[in-house]
Amino acid sequence: KYSLVLHWREERDFASDQAHRETEAEELRREGDLCFNSCNLTEAIELYTRAIELNPNESQYLANRSAAYSRLGLTDKAVKDTSSILLIKPTCPRSYYQKGSALSLLDRNEDAISVFEEGLMKYPSD
Repeated sequence: KYSLVLHWREERDFASDQAHRETEAEELRREGDLCFNSCNLTEAIELYTRAIELNPNESQYLANRSAAYSRLGLTDKAVKDTSSILLIKPTCPRSYYQKGSALSLLDRNEDAISVFEEGLMKYPSD
């Protein structure tokens, strides 16, 4: 026999959990940056991925992982990350550049031009 036990948690408990996850994710990002800067790209990707799992709405973690993927030649994965960034934070001009660059590396030049043009139309001064 199984029994179901429900635990009532206060809203403040959830906020505390979220703050803890965000802090842990930021620490993983910093460790990932150290690995990235020392060209340990595979480890950097793993750390950025763990950070994303803890805080999936932080676009910087996706941007960092996308850069690591690009350096490893995994441009299809870099494109996926930059596409996710644009969904999370569509007001980030740099993401258009990153996605266009990754598409260009995949020889998807028409798609790259389209993304660059979209970014320029939305952010002509950036």
